[in-house]
Amino acid sequence: MPKQTIGKSPFPVTTLDVDGVVSWGQLEGLVRVAEGVSLCLRTARGAAERGGFFFHVKKVKSDFEVFDFLGGKVDVMSSERLTEFVNHVAGRRFSEENLRYCQTTVNLRQD
Repeated sequence: MPKQTIGKSPFPVTTLDVDGVVSWGQLEGLVRVAEGVSLCLRTARGAAERGGFFFHVKKVKSDFEVFDFLGGKVDVMSSERLTEFVNHVAGRRFSEENLRYCQTTVNLRQD
């Protein structure tokens, strides 16, 4: 049984269906929207209603705010950091730095 039910996304949902490592070029046009985006990163093939990894992102000046499903701010990241974070969380490219970051910053907020 899940701890809590995931409600409505904090921003409009946009999907990115791609295999392999995600580049900033693939993310850039999707996350630069002023009102924010709930990006669902999925594999290139699969059932139409398949799930994926969600990233709730809002452009702020030259950086990006990242939020959880409840709309709580997780952190502010540069485009480079956001790309590395997305790839690590979605299992596309392991990052020791992001592993430590997720264990000490992101996950501790939920415990």
